[in-house]
Formats: sequence, structure tokens, C-alpha cells
Amino acid sequence: MKKISIIFLFLAFLVASTDASIAAAKKPVKPKKTIGSIVSMTDFFLGKQTITKTDAVAKADQGSPIVLKVGEGKKAKLYFIINEDGSFGGKNLAKYAANKKVAVEGATKTVGGVNYIIATKIDSFD
Repeated sequence: MKKISIIFLFLAFLVASTDASIAAAKKPVKPKKTIGSIVSMTDFFLGKQTITKTDAVAKADQGSPIVLKVGEGKKAKLYFIINEDGSFGGKNLAKYAANKKVAVEGATKTVGGVNYIIATKIDSFD
């Protein structure tokens, strides 16, 4: 009888801890606002720090990565923008290239040295 009681107690503990971990996983993450400027990744590595809206849209249509540059100089970081549906957000980002500053709201992550933002909202920050 003691063995059955211990087994039931263990199962009850297991179910209770699983429910708690599922509830913690469903907790909504507050999106972080990241502010930067729009650049073409190719042009950035060639030394060009700015891009016009027309050029950004054309390059995005051709498949060139349009990214968010945060910071200046050697401390600058490039962030790829990923839409909530999992698609690349370079074309959406290119529409804001005329703005000096752009705010991208979403979860910021770094995997293997690559920075990206799962964007929930993109706005002008001028």
C-alpha cells in the first residue's frame, strides 16, 4: 500500500510541475524596442553607411539583405529582421530607409553570432 501511495504522490508531483512549466512557457514576453538605421548589408561592409529608400527597395527586391544597424563605428551591430510568420523582413524594413532612425519592436536574439529580431512592429523614430 505504501508503494502505491508513493507512486501516486510522485505522479501528482510530476503533473503539478509540468503544469507550472507549461504556464511559465506561455507567459507573454514583452517586446523590446530596438532603434537604429537602415543599411544594405553588402554596402555596409563596403563602407557605405546610408541608403536611399529607392535603392533599399530595389536591393531588397533583388535579394540583397536590408538590415537594421544599431550603434556607430566598431560597436555597430547589424540585426536581421524576421517577420512573425518566419519570413525575412528586409522588404518591410526597406520601406523605412528614408527615415534617419527606425524603431523595431520584438524579441531580440543572437544565435551563432548572428543578431536578429522577430519583429512585431516597425515604426519611424524621427
